[in-house]
Amino acid sequence: MGLLLKVAVFAIAAYMVWGMVRRWFGVLRGSNGAPPPATSRRAPASPTPPSAGSTSGGPPVEETRQCRVCGAYVSLSAGKCGRPDCP
Repeated sequence: MGLLLKVAVFAIAAYMVWGMVRRWFGVLRGSNGAPPPATSRRAPASPTPPSAGSTSGGPPVEETRQCRVCGAYVSLSAGKCGRPDCP
């Protein structure tokens, strides 16, 4: 009975060591900077442009112009920025 217990404890300890070694090799393999192996991936589908009558639900787009003084692009509907030389 004592021999069977020793074999079982040794088997459990060996299994735990093997699992730890596999985990560490996985960590080291993932951190060495090598690219992952190439797999057959599909190319992402190109987005289709929205039709003229549909609304996209994205942020509204505003016309901008370049400031003559600082060169920043500002919205046409924006007021003065507060600078004394702002047009």
